[in-house]
Amino acid sequence: MAPVTLFVTATKLAGVLATITVAANAFSFSRYRKRNLAPFDCPIDETSDTLATFNINSSDSDDEEEEHFFFGLATAPAHVEDGLNDAWLQEERLRFWSDPDTELKLAKDTGVKVFRMGIDWTRIMPIEPLNGLKESHWRDIDGSSIEFNLMLVDYWVTFNEPHVFCMLTYCAGTWPGGHPDMLEAATSALPTGVFHQAMHWIAVAHSQAYDYIHEQSVLLKPIVGVAHHVSFMRPYGLFDVAAVSIANSLSLFPFLDDISDKMDYIGINYYGQEVIGGAALKLVDTDEYSESGRGVYPDGLFRVLLHYHERYKDLKIPFIIAENGISDETDLIRRPYILEHLLAVYGAMMMGVRVLGYLFWTTSDNWEWADGYGPKFGLVAVDRFNDLARVPRPSYHLYSKVVTTGKITREDRDKAWYELRKAAREKKTRPFYRGLDEPIMRPFIERDWRFGHYEMEGLQDPFSRFSRSILRLLPLRRKKAEDQVEYDEVAVQAV
Repeated sequence: MAPVTLFVTATKLAGVLATITVAANAFSFSRYRKRNLAPFDCPIDETSDTLATFNINSSDSDDEEEEHFFFGLATAPAHVEDGLNDAWLQEERLRFWSDPDTELKLAKDTGVKVFRMGIDWTRIMPIEPLNGLKESHWRDIDGSSIEFNLMLVDYWVTFNEPHVFCMLTYCAGTWPGGHPDMLEAATSALPTGVFHQAMHWIAVAHSQAYDYIHEQSVLLKPIVGVAHHVSFMRPYGLFDVAAVSIANSLSLFPFLDDISDKMDYIGINYYGQEVIGGAALKLVDTDEYSESGRGVYPDGLFRVLLHYHERYKDLKIPFIIAENGISDETDLIRRPYILEHLLAVYGAMMMGVRVLGYLFWTTSDNWEWADGYGPKFGLVAVDRFNDLARVPRPSYHLYSKVVTTGKITREDRDKAWYELRKAAREKKTRPFYRGLDEPIMRPFIERDWRFGHYEMEGLQDPFSRFSRSILRLLPLRRKKAEDQVEYDEVAVQAV
């Protein structure tokens, strides 16, 4: 065959393969978009003065079967306790071990009914056993009996975000304790890989803990579950749908499926959305992000609750939002973040999803795993140069208002959103820490991410972005922008 003929044949074959590949990925994205990104009708009546009313006092309800809804605050020992002998850097934390009253009073003064805390493993087992468990390795942290401790707990979380721990410890090796070699890291996601092995034994441990707590609580009705981390994940480009599917297959349902007969509730930890490009996480210029780099997307919590409800509705067990929060030193994003995510929860409840309660992360600025004291998650600021003095932020008082009234008003929503939009229009900036040793300053984004308002842009590959830039020039897009300006002017008058 002549070289020219061979070249032409090879070119045609390459063209056919490329066409098939693009078509297959386009089909995959079409199915993914229909399942996960399709627009929905917001169930919230945005014309009402009161947008949501949570039943915080069941005695006020005419419906005897309507469940009581609780608000709470969440924390964890590694983030706030002093005197820990753990594998993390020995920096001063919030002295929650030696001085718990400071944090507990701040939490109590918001009016919350539930405070989620943890017990660090090193408090119970100060010496790691090398040849099996022995009684001498165990230590009762307060000298009281196990039966007495069982009476103090209303809701049990046996494991917090186990798949995140396994991925970052045993697969990526970025958290201490795992130290995977190249072969372990490369094969970690396989059925026999280290990830699945670790998750299997965590499921076994949870099941045994579940049975033990129920056996020891014969006079009580313990409520036992796990806190399962869920990010709403979407593809960056056309060829990233497979990466999203693989990530979802590892993180969304397998663990809960394994322990489905040993749960009294499903705890959901939700912070935002992640955009996946290849084997990495991507940033989208037009999305708003927390200081630690999580995409702000209240609609995602609504979608997650509906998806999980559909999968586990036969279990007839409720959900608890075990963690939801944002790192935001300016406190401008946090205020609408709280309201919009609570509206997402309320919207899901209107759609038939049983949600018992909502725990905000967290009370005071805490120490973070990979970012130290950079990202500010707290409703209360901590002055690390003034003996850890606490300064409540405006969001502290806003959350307290919602907690004590059980209501989200249109006035509060408009005010919080207007102040954030004003900062974006004035080109103000705030710190951004994701993957950085030192923060950079990132501007606030002029995008409507409120619950029920987020318009999904879709793929972020160059061709898709170019197409959207052309569409933005059309009159319809200009009309939407004019409508938003008109809304902001009305919000100003309301404020």
